[in-house]
Amino acid sequence: MGYTLHGASGNPSQIEAAGALARASGEEAVAFLDLLHWSILTKLWALLPVNEQECFRSTYALSLEERESRWPEAVDSHCHLDRWSRRVNVNLDINIWNSMARMSPLLDIETNLRAVVTNFCDPSTYPNNSLLETLYGVRCFSTISLHPKGASKYTDADIQKFCMLLERPEVVGFGEVGLDHSVPYAEWLGQAILLKRVFSFLKERHVLVLHCRGADGEIHGKEVHMCLLSIMLGVVSPEQRIH
Repeated sequence: MGYTLHGASGNPSQIEAAGALARASGEEAVAFLDLLHWSILTKLWALLPVNEQECFRSTYALSLEERESRWPEAVDSHCHLDRWSRRVNVNLDINIWNSMARMSPLLDIETNLRAVVTNFCDPSTYPNNSLLETLYGVRCFSTISLHPKGASKYTDADIQKFCMLLERPEVVGFGEVGLDHSVPYAEWLGQAILLKRVFSFLKERHVLVLHCRGADGEIHGKEVHMCLLSIMLGVVSPEQRIH
């Protein structure tokens, strides 16, 4: 890997700089302009300290018009802002978009992210009413769930809290719920019992977010899909919107 001189002539300082950039990025280049390719620039950007990234971002910021016209619009239809915020140590509040941009330096370069759907599937991090309203107001739409992997640990209080949050108008989705057979076989029955119980709270206005994962080593997951389908038949309307 490294910069390869294109032709017999060239500015020595330019060649030296190109060689250093190529070594830093780990990319091979056959011409100086190759080092301006987005893949190399992205790697070089990642090498910069956070304070230098902030300096470049503020100095050469794209205008709103440039961002809206240059990059495609997108919606993140499934994420976990509660888990992400804990991992990167930021607060879930009205400044969430600034936090995401700050912690994800390429976010506003690759796409115009217009909205996110965030799944709250851990009762210990369920949002309160105030947070639901705040997130909804900044285009972070919430779904509430009881993840199947935790089926053996949920209490009646957890299920009651789940049901209460589903009544909130800011909650747009039901889930992710379903079956996860990557856990020990002894836990499978508990997942099925929980799923049958919570399906009774599903409303037509909700988008049903399903989680369906087969046992480790099972490539196609046919068994778990058939189990999930058998539970849903006669319980979930054929007209129900599903993600």
